[in-house]
Amino acid sequence: MGIYIVNRLLTIIPLWLMLSIITFFLIELPPGDVVSNEVIALRAQNIEVDEPMIQRLRAQWGLDDHFHVRYLRWIENILVRRDLGRSVNGRKNVDVLLEALPYTVIIGASSLILSLGVAIPLGIFSATHQYSIADYIITFLAFAGLGAPGWLLAIIVAWASLYFLDFVPLGISSLEYMAAPMSWEKALDTAKHLWAPIFLTALPSLGATIRIVRNNLLDQLGQQYVVTARAKGLQESKLVRKYPVKIALNPLISDFGMLVYGIFAGQGLIGIVLGLPTLGPLLLHSLLAQDMILAGTILLIYASIIWLATLASDVLLAWFDPRIRFEGTAR
Repeated sequence: MGIYIVNRLLTIIPLWLMLSIITFFLIELPPGDVVSNEVIALRAQNIEVDEPMIQRLRAQWGLDDHFHVRYLRWIENILVRRDLGRSVNGRKNVDVLLEALPYTVIIGASSLILSLGVAIPLGIFSATHQYSIADYIITFLAFAGLGAPGWLLAIIVAWASLYFLDFVPLGISSLEYMAAPMSWEKALDTAKHLWAPIFLTALPSLGATIRIVRNNLLDQLGQQYVVTARAKGLQESKLVRKYPVKIALNPLISDFGMLVYGIFAGQGLIGIVLGLPTLGPLLLHSLLAQDMILAGTILLIYASIIWLATLASDVLLAWFDPRIRFEGTAR
């Protein structure tokens, strides 16, 4: 098992470097840059900007070098110096990211735990009670979670909370607690604001997980080994828990990376609608300002989280199914 994990880690390193090259290429692809935006803003204020000044600005932002030089400097600053540069407003990108990353991870991890903790038991119950009223209700809720747009539900939840509860679930805390130090009152107020984004982010993955568990478990319950175990008098709950459930969870574990991707992708739009200080709104603002170093770093963080989730899914799948980690040895 240890050798398998080491091999997977060694495979991820070149993939991460390739992903960083693609990310840097994408952020360099759109026309214009932060200097052109700054020049337009200065000229809109009737401030004359000559060519030497533009060249100085481009040299200050490192835009006068070739593509490969800028990429190597970007990677070197991230991996060696831990310096991500400065954003267009003059703040260090490290400080900007450290403000948004904790809330992004908290909402994403909580949504993942909620979706898996609720969807797996519901999917098992729906499969073992096929064509019952509860099965129809769970299936309907799963399709509703898959089909409803998260940003639209965020608008509805915000309106309903304001209209019925006289509470605005926008931002991460109320106005009176924004500049206040951390306390129990501020923690409770933050929890009141976090329930909506956590629930809305978890809803699509919850519906998808219910469908995956239900369909795969139904397929396993019709297999010959289950029929034979029932004929031998094995208790139904023990039979379902011991073999079919473990096999039915394999496709869910293999899609764990895509599940994490869906959660963080949906969290971005929900964060924009609800005004959350997460990476999604920060990415939008950096792209609008053409702050490509900050935008590329955020994309690289998203990609790294998804790569780590994919690695975790491979390890968990090998732990659940020993045939995977022994496949190379057998060959």
